[in-house]
Amino acid sequence: MVRHQPRGVRAQKRATQRAYDQPGKKPAAEYVADPRKLRALCQLRGGTDFACQWIPVVFKDGVDLGALVRRLTLAEIEGWNFPGGFEPCLAYDGFLQKAEDDFECCLCMVGKRVWWKNKKDAIRHFRKFHFGLADRCDTWCVFVLNLCIFEIP
Repeated sequence: MVRHQPRGVRAQKRATQRAYDQPGKKPAAEYVADPRKLRALCQLRGGTDFACQWIPVVFKDGVDLGALVRRLTLAEIEGWNFPGGFEPCLAYDGFLQKAEDDFECCLCMVGKRVWWKNKKDAIRHFRKFHFGLADRCDTWCVFVLNLCIFEIP
């Protein structure tokens, strides 16, 4: 049996901070190949010290998707004091922090942090808004371009 609560009791926490990465709504970050320059750029954008210091460790062989989602070695996990509030196992875990039941992006500014229920949902956000690794949808761009060309009188 499902019990329903009154609307006032079910108020969602942090509803104003919930962000959805809808295609075309926000521009993607520019790709920066050098991890040191990327670290400095993320610090200027308001990232936490730990998350910014983690960038050269994750991208030591270059800024790419494989480095972002790779599994950490036991030596890497034991070698750093992770302040995120959960047990890290993947490289992008260093950019997250546990807040109540959710995961927050530590590369976003403190007042505008994006959060997710599941940490794997953060990968798309990191790729698009922090590291410039977003996928470009050429099919949609061609469709919109053709639509504009043929619809103009």
